[in-house]
Amino acid sequence: QTPYLAASVDRTNGWVFAPGRTICQLTDPEGNNYVMQGYSRAVDPDLSYADLLTLGDRLSLPTGWSFTSFVTDAPFQFTAGSEGAVVVRDEFENEYQLVP
Repeated sequence: QTPYLAASVDRTNGWVFAPGRTICQLTDPEGNNYVMQGYSRAVDPDLSYADLLTLGDRLSLPTGWSFTSFVTDAPFQFTAGSEGAVVVRDEFENEYQLVP
């Protein structure tokens, strides 16, 4: 998949992040938020969970895109839309899902 290009996936699912977990989020130029659902070591075998808080410093984001990361202090949850999930990848092959 081309980095930062949204793709539809035929699935309905939900995510729940417990308090104290790192949330990584991409925001596209239209204001859509995508939360990281999995990080990859395919491009950088040394990438660790701890590195995710500063991952934005390493990304080459397209114009209008932004990256934020934070540690949640309350449960954070969302589900895919009824028509399936929309996902994007960054250049490290980390995958993010649209928060409807």
